[in-house]
Amino acid sequence: MEMQQFNTPEENALIAAAANGDTEAFGSLYVVYEKLVYNTVRLKVGNAEDAFDLSQEVFLKIWKSIGRYRGDCRFTTWVYKICVNTCLDFLRHAKISTAEQMPTYTDRDGDEVEIEFADESIDSSPEGMFEKHETVRLVRDAITKLSPEAREVVELRDIEGYSYDEIAEMTGIEIGTVKSRLNRARGHLRELLAAVRDG
Repeated sequence: MEMQQFNTPEENALIAAAANGDTEAFGSLYVVYEKLVYNTVRLKVGNAEDAFDLSQEVFLKIWKSIGRYRGDCRFTTWVYKICVNTCLDFLRHAKISTAEQMPTYTDRDGDEVEIEFADESIDSSPEGMFEKHETVRLVRDAITKLSPEAREVVELRDIEGYSYDEIAEMTGIEIGTVKSRLNRARGHLRELLAAVRDG
């Protein structure tokens, strides 16, 4: 099994140990992936309480099936697909649609925070901080108006900071589609933000 071509040696060691029943190693993986899992689930279901419960379900599935991870994709991709499938099952059985609201994101301490783009560069002066918070508020409101597919690529690229290759692998769509979908989403966001500021 050639996991090293996708993951770091440290991560492969944790995966192998967890697959052998090492709960401490799994705990380390939990810390690394809890933000991605919760944010992904929250994006799909839109409800904080359901997202928390489903996140725990996702990690239970990961724990039970980690021994079947064969290293033929990034571990991040494998985890992401478990998140998506768990959410699809939940939504199908509950017969509800994804909520049209922007999820709150969580940091590694579990505190809810507003979205911050991966390439954010606004300075930390009082004026810059005000501009940043106002921009985040406007962008968050605008993102709620995007389609679920557009929100997904924006979340993965601009919020989580994943590469195009990683997003393509995680979502199962071509890199060209990822780029075009992201470009359209960003263009739509610019139009929405311009309409707000001009209005």
